[in-house]
Amino acid sequence: VRTWEDYRNQTYKDKWKEYYRLWRGIWATEDKTRDSERSRIISPALQQAIESAVSEQEEALFGNVNWFDITDDLDDQQKEDVSRLRDLLLEDFHINNVPSNIAEVLLLGAVYGTGVAKVLTEEATNRTIASIYDEEMKAAVDGVEEQEVVVCKLEPISPFNFVIDTAVTKHGTDGINQALGCAHIIIKPKHSVVAKQKEGVYFNIDIGTTSQGAIVIADTEPEVTDDKTKIVEYYGLVPKRLLEA
Repeated sequence: VRTWEDYRNQTYKDKWKEYYRLWRGIWATEDKTRDSERSRIISPALQQAIESAVSEQEEALFGNVNWFDITDDLDDQQKEDVSRLRDLLLEDFHINNVPSNIAEVLLLGAVYGTGVAKVLTEEATNRTIASIYDEEMKAAVDGVEEQEVVVCKLEPISPFNFVIDTAVTKHGTDGINQALGCAHIIIKPKHSVVAKQKEGVYFNIDIGTTSQGAIVIADTEPEVTDDKTKIVEYYGLVPKRLLEA
């Protein structure tokens, strides 16, 4: 992953930082076109063009209430089952903010030229108000009913936090399938990693700290602190000897 990260930084990082500055209207010395230039005015035309293009894409995607459809196979004569599944999926996407996260991916793609997202499945607790029978009172009382469910979410990923096998020649799902692997590199607060160790999500091992903080867009440098931890989530092929029996 370090080799892929070095290649990404050498090839794209400076350009991506420039794109971000131009989009946000942030002035930086390296963006001067000539040495005698003193103006620090950044035209908002690029920002307007990006936001206009993204809003048109969002309208094209989410303009209808049913913003996607599912086609049943020809042999199935009962078409209502697929319609019900589509409506349930639309409802789940709405509850888990999938459309707004897709919109963020569109924005990242418009700014950097690459939009990346990660599909997450998590266990969650649904709480609803319901009438519950109270054994002591011998009557139904208002209470909270809890139900454990599995939810599917979409997490937008900045290109600054994503690396992939440098030998890949294709884009999208084909590129992911062609690659040896890819990784999501995240800087997390140290206390959240310790909490997940106590929950059993992460192994209970010594964790280090990192001085790598927010992405440096202009001339300022990040502060060196000890409250952040660098997490590398790898997705891909691994040697068989590293897998459990």
